[in-house]
Amino acid sequence: MKLKQMLLWQYKASRSAFLTFYLIVAAVTIAGSILFAFNTQIADSGVSVVGVTINSDSPTMGNFNMATLPIAVIFLFIFGLANFGENIRVALANGVSRRTHYISFLSFSLISAVVTALLSILFDAIPYFFGTSGASSQFSGSFIERTLFFTTLYLFVIALGYFIAGAYYRMNNPARVIVSIGVPAGLIYFAVNVTNARSVLTAQPMSWEAIAAFFERFGQWMTQTLNASLFFAIIAALFLFLGWLVTRRAPIKAPAV
Repeated sequence: MKLKQMLLWQYKASRSAFLTFYLIVAAVTIAGSILFAFNTQIADSGVSVVGVTINSDSPTMGNFNMATLPIAVIFLFIFGLANFGENIRVALANGVSRRTHYISFLSFSLISAVVTALLSILFDAIPYFFGTSGASSQFSGSFIERTLFFTTLYLFVIALGYFIAGAYYRMNNPARVIVSIGVPAGLIYFAVNVTNARSVLTAQPMSWEAIAAFFERFGQWMTQTLNASLFFAIIAALFLFLGWLVTRRAPIKAPAV
């Protein structure tokens, strides 16, 4: 019963944000599609607008693609960040165990990822109804394959945001400062000194060409929709596990003011 109550709480706490996001993306996509369709008709007619003749050879003409994916990734990452502190305080204050809270988060996140994936595919298809989009997505495949890819990617960014928020929630102020400075500094140091690393097989310094070749092969592998889905499913599972680790012993803290 408490699991059902927590799911209902998750829904009530998040529905306004999700509904607003979906409506804005849909409205912008429809408006952009209509404007591009109108401009295309003007270009094809070769009429003069405000003293300027617009024709089909105009270099400014192009295709309209909303590209819902990166927008949804940012939104769901923020959703993941915002889903830890307040929700766990509500759960513990109402006698809900950390395990039940986490299962409710996991269930709601999976539902949110699937729904957003389906709507992303729908929104990206809107321009085609107006004949304004001719560019295909880098990730293609059947409807099921694309739905799987969007879902696993969205679940990963939610899990990543949840884990980051949970980790910061568990840290004291000095630890937050150390992590906030140390992690970016460590990444920069790694990037600068990666060419000094030595290959495990040849014991020779790795060149930028070898590193670039590795990422090129990885990028080519990731262009296959099912491969990308598998990759994001694995790292989503990893961060969901880490998210559980920061949840299982999370203390009760007063909200920051």
